[in-house]
Amino acid sequence: CRDTYNYGIQIVFSMGGKFGYFGPQIMLSTLGTGLMYILMPLAIISFLAMNFLGPFSNVYKSASRQDVDLVGELANLSVNLACAKNMSSHLTNQRCSKVQQDAMFE
Repeated sequence: CRDTYNYGIQIVFSMGGKFGYFGPQIMLSTLGTGLMYILMPLAIISFLAMNFLGPFSNVYKSASRQDVDLVGELANLSVNLACAKNMSSHLTNQRCSKVQQDAMFE
C-alpha cells in the first residue's frame, strides 16, 4: 500500500478482489427482473398513448393493430440488401456480380 499526499488530496492504492461463481438460477432471475424493467414502462406508455391522448389515441391503436406479412418483409429486406450490395460495389469500383433471383431466396 502506498500513500501519496499532495496539497490536501490523499490518494490510496490498494489491492483486493472478489471470488464468485456462476449460478444459472441467479442468471435467470436477473434476466427475468431485467426484462420486467424493460417491458413494464413500454406497457404503461402504450396504455397511456392508446387511451388518454384523445384523437391521437386512434392513431396509436390502429398502428398497434397493424398486420405484418413476414414473407413480404423478408422479400423487401432481401431486395434492399441486394441493392445496397450492388450500390456499395459500384461506389467502391469493385467488380459487381449479378444477383440471381434463385440465390436471393435460398
